[in-house]
Amino acid sequence: MKKALAFILTGAIPYFGSSQQFTGYNYDNYAGVPGMVQNPAMLAGSKYKVNVNLFSVSALAGNNAWEVKKSKLFNFDFSDMSEGVDYFKSSNNDKKNLWVNTDVLGPSVMVTINRKNSIGFFTRARTLANEYNLSDRSFRFINDDDGFYNTNIQEENVQMKAHAFGEAGLSYGHIVYQDPQQLIKVGITG
Repeated sequence: MKKALAFILTGAIPYFGSSQQFTGYNYDNYAGVPGMVQNPAMLAGSKYKVNVNLFSVSALAGNNAWEVKKSKLFNFDFSDMSEGVDYFKSSNNDKKNLWVNTDVLGPSVMVTINRKNSIGFFTRARTLANEYNLSDRSFRFINDDDGFYNTNIQEENVQMKAHAFGEAGLSYGHIVYQDPQQLIKVGITG
């Protein structure tokens, strides 16, 4: 039973990690303050004596309702875009979903006390918003110019949610065990 539970939890780790911000930047000994925010154990053994963050922003968004031409997307050329040429309503008939996630990391600092101990302080503001389960028919109707008069719209299980919150935290990281091949760190944030 314990082996099965450990296997399931280990397999779920990538799903937990995909919901985080500052994607691709957090899990490195040189990540500094953003690494501390994700995992306070990253403080211990940091390559920095002092790391200061004045202001940084991470934003992610996605949907299954609109598609953008690859040439516009990969060249980051979003000026003068027109529907039907540069972006399109998705051809799928699935329920439409949208999500937006922003993270503003404010004034923050981390300090290495000695080889095994570090502390840090951070400020942060985040927003999370999503729309889930809008029917394809309603999506196409809303995005047409025909108007809403004399039209019945019936939906089931449509959800729209938005959250915004700020936080401040004090973190501590410590190296519990270290030899040339292995390293065990712990951390806590309050």
